[in-house]
Amino acid sequence: IAHTIFRHTQMGENDVGHITLHTARNGTIAAQILLRDVGQAFTVDGWRVIDVPAGVHVDACAQGYEIYNDGLPYPDKLTDSVQVSVLPNATQGFVVTFRTDADAPIGVYNMYVFLQLTQASGKKAEMSAMVTLHIHNAVLPDPCDSAFGHEYFFDIEADEAKLISYAKAMKALRVNTLYVNSIPLLCRGGSKRISKTEWFFDYSALDAFIKLFLEHGSFKHLTLTNIIVPVSGEWMTYIDENGHPAGLELFGDDQETADAFLRAVYGGIAAHFEEMRWRDMLRIHLEDEPHVSKAWLWGRAICHEVAPGVPCTEPLDTKGMGRTLGDECDIPVPRLEVFDYDAEYYANRIAAGDGVW
Repeated sequence: IAHTIFRHTQMGENDVGHITLHTARNGTIAAQILLRDVGQAFTVDGWRVIDVPAGVHVDACAQGYEIYNDGLPYPDKLTDSVQVSVLPNATQGFVVTFRTDADAPIGVYNMYVFLQLTQASGKKAEMSAMVTLHIHNAVLPDPCDSAFGHEYFFDIEADEAKLISYAKAMKALRVNTLYVNSIPLLCRGGSKRISKTEWFFDYSALDAFIKLFLEHGSFKHLTLTNIIVPVSGEWMTYIDENGHPAGLELFGDDQETADAFLRAVYGGIAAHFEEMRWRDMLRIHLEDEPHVSKAWLWGRAICHEVAPGVPCTEPLDTKGMGRTLGDECDIPVPRLEVFDYDAEYYANRIAAGDGVW
């Protein structure tokens, strides 16, 4: 079975029309079904599945493709349905997802997935694949109760229906850390600068965003995304007097504003999250992969002043910053080669009970 499905992917000698999957209860597992019609275009109009046991939920969607600057279609994000048109001599992938309830009965189950087609000639057809699902006698914890932390970036500008679909997909994929892009959400609520060193913050849009994801997902951490620009740390984003995000140079002529804004925004969010009973979930990404330590250390000092006890966690992608900032990060997130370079150091931190992601 091929894993990355291009338009030119063809069936191999070991590829079969029968899929066998293994999962625990309260788990999610997916498989790909590939369609290819030699010499004729077709459309996929719908799908159905039969013989689904109690406690199992099935969904399906088509693989999306993007054409990049070399003119070739590459598999990219999944679509919202199975409906798709396929050119002659092209392969189309479909992802079928199986989610089991925590009390799903253990056992071995055979299901059949049908894709409903219309060929270029107008002829209707159905293509089927048999899926054997083994549900084992183990129950996975909900993502919010997992010992592991799993993060993923996504677009917060989507509409509510799309955000709900993100939350459900993140739960299925066991993503249990919600990235909160605080500045645009605060601006959306009507926050603005009211003097050189003061801001009015409206948390309504921020709250609505978090509540939606907590309702439809399963999260243990709320992580504020970085305000300091990644890598260089030369400037930061703040909120101007018109209530818009704006850039501000760090360690320049207006450092007073930078100091005041960081204190106001992090101190304000920490206090507000205390009121919302979210503070124990709060984490802060200050910069994202800093290559120079000055701005990150400046931001960390302010966070520990105005939001004591809230961990600062940072992706570290260079060996130098892994050593320079390692002891300063409450939760370092070293890239694999950075971890390997100082494996003993990180092993000691883990043994001491520190978080290392």
